[in-house]
Amino acid sequence: MAASDGAEIRTALTARVLAWPGGQRQNFLADGRTLYEGDRAQRGRWRIEGDRFCPVWPPSDRWDCYLVERHVRGLDLRFLSGGEAVTEGRYDDLQ
Repeated sequence: MAASDGAEIRTALTARVLAWPGGQRQNFLADGRTLYEGDRAQRGRWRIEGDRFCPVWPPSDRWDCYLVERHVRGLDLRFLSGGEAVTEGRYDDLQ
């Protein structure tokens, strides 16, 4: 995995769909909206701050930010919080 900068993160997510463990999917729209599809659909927003990906999920107004690593083969992304939490997604629109 290689760490990504802000421009790489924007390119990696804009107009893409990621699949998460457990069958959930997330669509990242170019205008900064995001749709999470799991047990229930959630609509949120996303943006890039420096070299971090930051989503917000209403009704909260808190933007949580993550470092992003991209697998060298390009299909997998890892999102790392400030702690030890790691979430891995895979491009669902490239499979």
